[in-house]
Amino acid sequence: KSFRQLLTTDPGYSPERVLAVTVALNTQRFADDDSRAGYFREAVARITQLPGVESAGLTRLLPLGRSDIFNSFQIAGRPPFAPGESRGARSYTISPEYFRVLSVPLRRGRAFTEADGKNAPGVIVVNEAFVSRFFQGQEPLGQHVILDGPDDKPLPPREVVGVVGNVRFQRFDDEERPEYYIPFEQAPSAVTQVVVRARG
Repeated sequence: KSFRQLLTTDPGYSPERVLAVTVALNTQRFADDDSRAGYFREAVARITQLPGVESAGLTRLLPLGRSDIFNSFQIAGRPPFAPGESRGARSYTISPEYFRVLSVPLRRGRAFTEADGKNAPGVIVVNEAFVSRFFQGQEPLGQHVILDGPDDKPLPPREVVGVVGNVRFQRFDDEERPEYYIPFEQAPSAVTQVVVRARG
Protein backbone atom coordinates (compact mmCIF):
# COMPACT_ATOMS: atom_id res chain seq x y z
CA LYS A 1 0.00 0.00 0.00
CA SER A 2 2.84 2.39 0.81
CA PHE A 3 4.51 1.66 -2.52
CA ARG A 4 1.25 2.18 -4.43
CA GLN A 5 0.70 5.46 -2.59
CA LEU A 6 4.19 6.64 -3.58
CA LEU A 7 3.52 5.76 -7.22
CA THR A 8 0.38 7.90 -7.22
CA THR A 9 2.07 10.88 -5.51
CA ASP A 10 2.46 13.93 -7.72
CA PRO A 11 6.18 14.83 -7.60
CA GLY A 12 5.50 18.30 -9.02
CA TYR A 13 7.18 17.61 -12.35
CA SER A 14 6.94 15.16 -15.25
CA PRO A 15 9.96 12.87 -15.79
CA GLU A 16 8.53 11.04 -18.82
CA ARG A 17 10.67 11.40 -21.95
CA VAL A 18 13.22 13.54 -20.07
CA LEU A 19 16.93 12.79 -20.28
CA ALA A 20 19.58 14.36 -18.05
CA VAL A 21 23.36 14.48 -18.13
CA THR A 22 25.91 16.15 -15.87
CA VAL A 23 28.40 18.40 -17.66
CA ALA A 24 31.52 19.47 -15.75
CA LEU A 25 33.54 22.14 -17.52
CA ASN A 26 37.31 22.47 -17.23
CA THR A 27 37.62 25.39 -14.81
CA GLN A 28 40.97 26.46 -16.27
CA ARG A 29 39.56 26.75 -19.79
CA PHE A 30 36.23 28.12 -18.55
CA ALA A 31 37.53 30.25 -15.71
CA ASP A 32 34.92 33.02 -15.66
CA ASP A 33 31.15 33.40 -15.71
CA ASP A 34 31.01 34.75 -19.27
CA SER A 35 32.79 31.74 -20.80
CA ARG A 36 30.68 29.27 -18.81
CA ALA A 37 27.42 30.99 -19.68
CA GLY A 38 28.45 31.18 -23.34
CA TYR A 39 29.32 27.49 -23.51
CA PHE A 40 26.02 26.34 -22.04
CA ARG A 41 24.02 28.86 -24.03
CA GLU A 42 25.43 27.48 -27.27
CA ALA A 43 25.07 23.88 -26.07
CA VAL A 44 21.35 24.30 -25.32
CA ALA A 45 20.78 26.05 -28.66
CA ARG A 46 22.47 23.20 -30.57
CA ILE A 47 20.77 20.44 -28.56
CA THR A 48 17.37 22.04 -29.17
CA GLN A 49 17.96 21.74 -32.94
CA LEU A 50 18.58 17.97 -32.79
CA PRO A 51 15.87 15.72 -34.31
CA GLY A 52 13.40 14.48 -31.72
CA VAL A 53 14.20 17.15 -29.13
CA GLU A 54 11.20 19.08 -27.85
CA SER A 55 13.03 21.37 -25.42
CA ALA A 56 16.30 21.60 -23.48
CA GLY A 57 17.39 23.47 -20.37
CA LEU A 58 19.88 23.75 -17.53
CA THR A 59 19.83 23.35 -13.76
CA ARG A 60 22.39 23.03 -11.00
CA LEU A 61 20.11 20.65 -9.09
CA LEU A 62 17.95 17.82 -10.36
CA PRO A 63 15.03 16.23 -8.47
CA LEU A 64 15.95 12.88 -6.91
CA GLY A 65 19.62 13.84 -7.24
CA ARG A 66 22.24 13.27 -4.57
CA SER A 67 23.37 16.87 -4.14
CA ASP A 68 21.51 19.66 -2.40
CA ILE A 69 22.06 23.41 -2.07
CA PHE A 70 20.49 25.51 0.69
CA ASN A 71 21.00 29.23 1.11
CA SER A 72 19.95 31.76 3.72
CA PHE A 73 18.32 35.09 2.93
CA GLN A 74 16.36 38.04 4.24
CA ILE A 75 13.16 39.68 3.00
CA ALA A 76 13.71 43.33 2.07
CA GLY A 77 11.80 45.80 4.22
CA ARG A 78 11.40 43.40 7.14
CA PRO A 79 13.29 43.02 10.41
CA PRO A 80 16.04 40.35 10.28
CA PHE A 81 15.00 36.82 11.15
CA ALA A 82 15.33 36.04 14.84
CA PRO A 83 18.21 33.77 15.96
CA GLY A 84 17.22 30.15 15.42
CA GLU A 85 14.34 31.09 13.12
CA SER A 86 14.38 29.21 9.81
CA ARG A 87 15.52 31.51 7.02
CA GLY A 88 16.87 29.03 4.50
CA ALA A 89 15.53 27.56 1.28
CA ARG A 90 16.69 25.13 -1.39
CA SER A 91 18.40 27.01 -4.20
CA TYR A 92 18.19 26.24 -7.93
CA THR A 93 20.02 27.98 -10.77
CA ILE A 94 18.15 27.35 -14.02
CA SER A 95 17.82 28.41 -17.64
CA PRO A 96 14.53 29.86 -18.95
CA GLU A 97 13.43 26.54 -20.51
CA TYR A 98 13.88 24.45 -17.35
CA PHE A 99 10.28 24.72 -16.12
CA ARG A 100 9.01 23.74 -19.57
CA VAL A 101 11.35 20.74 -19.85
CA LEU A 102 10.24 19.29 -16.51
CA SER A 103 6.64 20.57 -16.75
CA VAL A 104 6.89 22.44 -13.45
CA PRO A 105 3.68 24.53 -13.35
CA LEU A 106 3.81 28.32 -13.20
CA ARG A 107 1.19 29.48 -10.67
CA ARG A 108 1.60 33.27 -10.77
CA GLY A 109 3.69 35.89 -12.48
CA ARG A 110 6.25 34.85 -15.08
CA ALA A 111 9.11 32.44 -15.64
CA PHE A 112 12.59 33.58 -16.64
CA THR A 113 13.30 34.75 -20.17
CA GLU A 114 16.43 35.34 -22.23
CA ALA A 115 16.24 38.97 -21.12
CA ASP A 116 17.16 37.93 -17.55
CA GLY A 117 20.86 37.99 -18.37
CA LYS A 118 24.04 38.94 -16.58
CA ASN A 119 23.47 42.69 -16.73
CA ALA A 120 19.70 42.60 -16.18
CA PRO A 121 18.08 43.38 -12.81
CA GLY A 122 18.26 40.50 -10.35
CA VAL A 123 15.11 38.38 -10.33
CA ILE A 124 13.93 35.30 -8.47
CA VAL A 125 11.11 32.75 -8.76
CA VAL A 126 9.86 31.04 -5.60
CA ASN A 127 7.70 27.99 -5.00
CA GLU A 128 4.35 27.79 -3.22
CA ALA A 129 5.91 26.47 -0.01
CA PHE A 130 8.19 29.53 0.07
CA VAL A 131 5.15 31.80 -0.26
CA SER A 132 3.25 29.94 2.47
CA ARG A 133 6.11 30.19 4.95
CA PHE A 134 7.57 33.63 4.26
CA PHE A 135 4.75 35.67 2.66
CA GLN A 136 1.72 34.54 4.67
CA GLY A 137 -1.24 36.51 3.37
CA GLN A 138 0.97 38.90 1.38
CA GLU A 139 1.41 39.36 -2.35
CA PRO A 140 4.82 37.82 -3.19
CA LEU A 141 5.18 39.33 -6.65
CA GLY A 142 7.20 42.53 -6.49
CA GLN A 143 8.73 41.69 -3.11
CA HIS A 144 12.53 41.57 -2.88
CA VAL A 145 14.66 38.74 -1.48
CA ILE A 146 18.20 39.43 -0.28
CA LEU A 147 20.32 36.29 -0.60
CA ASP A 148 23.33 35.75 1.64
CA GLY A 149 26.60 35.58 -0.25
CA PRO A 150 30.05 34.41 0.88
CA ASP A 151 30.67 34.97 4.61
CA ASP A 152 26.93 35.70 4.95
CA LYS A 153 27.36 39.11 3.34
CA PRO A 154 24.08 40.21 1.73
CA LEU A 155 23.90 40.28 -2.07
CA PRO A 156 21.88 42.84 -4.08
CA PRO A 157 18.09 42.34 -3.73
CA ARG A 158 16.24 40.18 -6.26
CA GLU A 159 12.65 40.88 -7.25
CA VAL A 160 10.12 38.04 -7.02
CA VAL A 161 8.68 37.76 -10.53
CA GLY A 162 6.99 34.34 -10.40
CA VAL A 163 5.62 31.52 -8.26
CA VAL A 164 5.82 27.86 -9.32
CA GLY A 165 4.44 24.62 -7.94
CA ASN A 166 6.24 22.59 -5.29
CA VAL A 167 8.67 19.87 -6.37
CA ARG A 168 9.38 16.83 -4.20
CA PHE A 169 13.15 16.95 -4.37
CA GLN A 170 14.77 13.92 -2.72
CA ARG A 171 11.90 11.53 -1.98
CA PHE A 172 8.31 11.26 -3.07
CA ASP A 173 7.24 11.29 0.59
CA ASP A 174 9.25 14.43 1.37
CA GLU A 175 7.44 17.38 2.86
CA GLU A 176 7.12 20.32 0.49
CA ARG A 177 9.88 22.77 1.37
CA PRO A 178 10.61 26.39 0.44
CA GLU A 179 12.62 26.67 -2.76
CA TYR A 180 13.74 29.49 -5.00
CA TYR A 181 15.17 29.74 -8.50
CA ILE A 182 17.57 32.27 -10.04
CA PRO A 183 18.52 32.66 -13.73
CA PHE A 184 21.49 30.60 -14.88
CA GLU A 185 22.98 33.55 -16.78
CA GLN A 186 23.15 35.53 -13.53
CA ALA A 187 25.04 32.77 -11.67
CA PRO A 188 26.55 30.28 -14.16
CA SER A 189 28.13 27.15 -12.73
CA ALA A 190 30.93 25.00 -14.16
CA VAL A 191 29.06 21.82 -13.14
CA THR A 192 25.55 21.77 -14.56
CA GLN A 193 22.75 19.35 -15.39
CA VAL A 194 21.56 19.50 -18.99
CA VAL A 195 17.94 18.30 -19.22
CA VAL A 196 16.26 17.37 -22.51
CA ARG A 197 12.63 16.49 -23.22
CA ALA A 198 12.28 14.20 -26.25
CA ARG A 199 9.27 13.81 -28.53
CA GLY A 200 9.53 10.04 -28.79
